[in-house]
Amino acid sequence: MSRPINISNATFVKGAAKSTQFPDWDLPEVAFGGRSNVGKSSLLRVLAGSRRLVRVSRTPGRTQEVNFFRLRLDSVECGFVDLPGYGYAKVPKQIKRLWGRVVERYFAERAQLAALVLLIDSRREPERAELELYAYLKDLDRPCLPVYTKIDKLPKTKRDTLLWRSHKALGAGGKPLGFSALTGEGKESVLAKLRGLVHQQVERMGEPPLIVPPQELD
Repeated sequence: MSRPINISNATFVKGAAKSTQFPDWDLPEVAFGGRSNVGKSSLLRVLAGSRRLVRVSRTPGRTQEVNFFRLRLDSVECGFVDLPGYGYAKVPKQIKRLWGRVVERYFAERAQLAALVLLIDSRREPERAELELYAYLKDLDRPCLPVYTKIDKLPKTKRDTLLWRSHKALGAGGKPLGFSALTGEGKESVLAKLRGLVHQQVERMGEPPLIVPPQELD
């Protein structure tokens, strides 16, 4: 049996409303994105093992900035990036357009991006926005890891069939990853994938990631 993957020293660094506010560091980053009600904050909280790291709101669409977190994933210092949700955010259209520009620049220009974790509600097949985002990342040659949330709400007898149907609709390879923030099911599988993607990014960067003291990021 393999040992559990450890996340430690997880701290919030900053929120960025525009690309010029992104942290200036050499850490490999994993970004998390999905519809506003998909359970993104809950997933981040479970992965990091910290209830206080990410605020979980009852109101969809509360993440209005690109939020950066710094942590150690096993032996590698890296960043987790919480992207604004889309779909149900009750904000003015002008703000939504601003989010789109900021996130688009993040995907296109952030050299240290190891992968986007695209969160999809396991109770339904991917919708247009998710299909387009997956295709967009593929065109940019950016790794994209689909994770199907809320699997505790699926009948166990139909779970595999439903996950594979969504995975096929998305056009993704490999085995679909299901996750439940309620039970923790799928946590180790997701972390194992993230560890592999982060190590691949470290190799692409060609040198060990820089460990930056938090006070230098302000």
